[in-house]
Amino acid sequence: MKTLDQDSKGNILLIFPDIDRPTKVFGVRARPYGPPLGILYLATELTHAGYSVKVIDFSAETYSEIPPAPFNKAGADVLRPLLADTDVVGITALSYSRNNFHELISEIHQFRPDLPIMIGGPDCNIEASFASMTGSAPSLPDGVDVMVLGEAEHTIVSVVDALMTERGREEKLARCAGVIFRDRLTGKVRWGQPYQDFSDPEILSPPDFNLIDLKAYTLFGLTKRGVTAPIITSRDCPHRCTFCTRAAQRPRTRHSFIALNSIANSKYRERGAENVLDEIQRLADAGFQVLYIVDDNFMVNEKRVHAIMDGIIKRGVKMAILAQGRVNPCSEALYQKMKAAGVQLLSYGLESGNQDVLDFYRKGTTIEQAQRALELADRCGIFTHGNFILGAPMETKEHIERTMRFARELPLDAAFFSVLNYTYGSEIWDVAHRKGLIKVYESDVYADKKRGLGQFSTQELEQFCQKAHYRFYFRPKLWARYLAKMLRSNNKEFSKLLARGFLRFSADVFVKYNGG
Repeated sequence: MKTLDQDSKGNILLIFPDIDRPTKVFGVRARPYGPPLGILYLATELTHAGYSVKVIDFSAETYSEIPPAPFNKAGADVLRPLLADTDVVGITALSYSRNNFHELISEIHQFRPDLPIMIGGPDCNIEASFASMTGSAPSLPDGVDVMVLGEAEHTIVSVVDALMTERGREEKLARCAGVIFRDRLTGKVRWGQPYQDFSDPEILSPPDFNLIDLKAYTLFGLTKRGVTAPIITSRDCPHRCTFCTRAAQRPRTRHSFIALNSIANSKYRERGAENVLDEIQRLADAGFQVLYIVDDNFMVNEKRVHAIMDGIIKRGVKMAILAQGRVNPCSEALYQKMKAAGVQLLSYGLESGNQDVLDFYRKGTTIEQAQRALELADRCGIFTHGNFILGAPMETKEHIERTMRFARELPLDAAFFSVLNYTYGSEIWDVAHRKGLIKVYESDVYADKKRGLGQFSTQELEQFCQKAHYRFYFRPKLWARYLAKMLRSNNKEFSKLLARGFLRFSADVFVKYNGG
């Protein structure tokens, strides 16, 4: 028997699946910093429309200890009681959660075979883009009723309203914008109406964190849980790096196809500084201690960043701030202001220590800009993290050694090295496919000389990454910099937390490198 609030239109369960290969530190599964904002935005819209919504994040609440982490018995024990009272289920579809995603669908159908399931997320947008590009029929995973495309805050209520209808469901879904759905009468997969771009993120209601268990989240093992609040201040990115799938994640349907990486497909949008500051103030007043700015590139507009930092200082907000950005724009005035406002960690996509590789990736940055940005951050006492990619087609051993050396020579506090992945939706995938190096059905292919995609095998590149991590973290100079930053930090508690997290990661690198 379903329990339904008297005033509720229905019970909706939104699920964020666990990742297939979770990160471990000292053999212990690392928890995410904060809740997934995407489904929280959707949940907030649904609650405002009169639905009763529950959100569960299996990457935080229940997970397997053995990677890869398929949906396990513990997860089923949590899920089944929730399904008993549910009218519609929504699941986030992500490339790094595909195994768990399918396990979830299977478990739901075993317990509630007739329960409507909708999915949304980057994988859905790429599937629609692929179907449109090739002129093929779109596909839905077995057991899924509806695929919701794009930024769904402005469409989710109409989709759920349709799924709550027994008679005339197909007709209602056919009138929804940006959906692909399965017709229950014919079994065929159909398109809905053309997706309409959502142009103004300022009109969205802030995500309601009360809809999720915040105690499931921690930052670098912080004793106090649920203290980190994520925030999105802009959407998309104006840059088009050749390895990025962002262009393909802009939904295209049969009605509105735009070629991959078209400049017309750039839909970068910003929230105004005051709108962002009002949300930051609410989060600080609610007791959150850490603000995680999850924008693809927070530092696109230097003038706006200055305005946000000025507002944080003027309002007296005291939060440790984490952000992602590029190495340009870069000025001492900007970095000094970010530090004064509470920025403790900046994460950069550095990618390589070779200019020809950066140019191949169309980063639009230079080695000199990276050096200046890292030096400024270090001088201001801001911790830094850099991501590097190994395996570009022209990369020789000398290139890779130069990137390893570049990472060590920078005043960089943490680094992560990964193998280049040719992912459907990226320009490099498109070029390789046209050359016949990647088949149309292969959505993810790692750089590998056997495939004509690079100078080394995937296994060799993974070994380079392992060596790069080991060389980077096991340096007395690095640990001395941690100590120096902690001593001069204006937030010593958080600086200690960051340094401890980096040291724990380095210890895990040591264990893996030495075969532990």
